[in-house]
Amino acid sequence: MNRKFVKNLLSLLIVIVGISVFRFVFAQDFGTAAVNSGLDGSLGSMDLRTTIGRIINVSLGFLGVIALGLIIYAGFLWMTSGGEEDRIATAKKLLINAVIGLAIILASWAIAVFVINKLSGAINGPNGEVVCTNGEVSSCQCDGTRVCTNGSWSGCVGGLCEPGDGPTDCDLSTQPGCQIDNDNCAADDYCDANCKCQPKGSVGSSCDGDKNTPATCEADNTFCGEFLSCNSTTCTCTGTPVITGVSPVGGFCQDNPNNSCTEDSACASTCNLQTPNGAVDNFITISGNNF
Repeated sequence: MNRKFVKNLLSLLIVIVGISVFRFVFAQDFGTAAVNSGLDGSLGSMDLRTTIGRIINVSLGFLGVIALGLIIYAGFLWMTSGGEEDRIATAKKLLINAVIGLAIILASWAIAVFVINKLSGAINGPNGEVVCTNGEVSSCQCDGTRVCTNGSWSGCVGGLCEPGDGPTDCDLSTQPGCQIDNDNCAADDYCDANCKCQPKGSVGSSCDGDKNTPATCEADNTFCGEFLSCNSTTCTCTGTPVITGVSPVGGFCQDNPNNSCTEDSACASTCNLQTPNGAVDNFITISGNNF
């Protein structure tokens, strides 16, 4: 009686485990999108790795379904053996082989993920930077160009954009995933985590490089506008006042600031054409940042 109870309990456990794993496998999407997301977007359309990924994914998925079917079938044989030693032995052997096969399939999946990620690393450089071919020329910003030297891109030349008139996308590569490239945005923009150009922050704007860890500040000057830097204590953009221009400049006699001039002959000494006239009652305009 006790032996029969143990057998029935063991059979029930086998069925429960088989159904659980069966549901887990069928909950997965065995399409290309699942492989792509499972491998961190390292597979893309019209890529050799896509074809390899499809073959691996479909093959392992099919084999996994077969292995799970054998496990359930072995459990069924065991439950319906009626105490016959031959059927029990057959069920045990089938169950052991099916479990070993499932372990091999899962190990194959892990190996496939590792190999394809390494292939992706061979195509992409350190830290995800795309490796380019020496001498290759690429467009950047607004009609600018950059050249590949020693396997990496140079800065953008001749691509200055008017404020608000720069590109919106800043993905360095056509490979799947976002390859951040700040040089592909206008000077007053930065490239965000979604490879979209965003306006740089002004005084008081957040400059935390990692929004997912608000408790700590990863100061990133990239997020701050011109003449600003990221304060690591407040994690905001800060900066001291910077004068970039004063007008009007010049147009007065050096010996008498109240006399206007355009040339030296109009003055007893010289005509100052470069210095702002700071004489009493004169108005001058100071332009700059962070006032």
